[in-house]
Amino acid sequence: MARRRYADLIRHTAGLRSDRLVRALSEVPREDYLGPGPWKIMRFTFPMKYEDTPDDDPIHLYEDVMVALDAARTLNNGLPSALSRWIDALDIQDGDQVVHAGCGTGYYTAVIAQMVGSSGRVTAVEFDSALASRARSNLRGFPNVDVIAGDATIYDPGLADAILINAGATHPMRLWLDALKEGGRLVFHLVRWQEGSK
Repeated sequence: MARRRYADLIRHTAGLRSDRLVRALSEVPREDYLGPGPWKIMRFTFPMKYEDTPDDDPIHLYEDVMVALDAARTLNNGLPSALSRWIDALDIQDGDQVVHAGCGTGYYTAVIAQMVGSSGRVTAVEFDSALASRARSNLRGFPNVDVIAGDATIYDPGLADAILINAGATHPMRLWLDALKEGGRLVFHLVRWQEGSK
């Protein structure tokens, strides 16, 4: 029931069009990808800061909140309304081949895997080897997912119908564009670094 309400909340907040995505949000248990509670969560309100959930009841995860994977690095399981909006833009269909770069511990990868179904395939790429290991363990129940510990700017995933780059980039990499099938879709978070920044 909580996941169904959560899926409806995210549909409304993000203006989602894909029933397939909303169904996946209602089916994938977010707590399975975030480690034991209590959790540190962050709402998209300013000033942005973590708050501790009062206990380990997963109900706290079924809001539009980020959840810390590593609070010291401000590394989070991303805001559901934002990530879902990006996934929605990919127009994922049954049987699609999808690349998810920056998969973290695998929650949104699992959502995508539900969307592509057993005839589809998801290649999840994670630069942080510890997170990739967690994602591999968390996603072991999805035979249609491969988790790669590597750098998505140099790892060639083969041809894909859709690519989600869950990290900021100043421009699309040639590798990503070359990996798209005809009519393929690419979504990434465009950022602009100040001149001289590293």
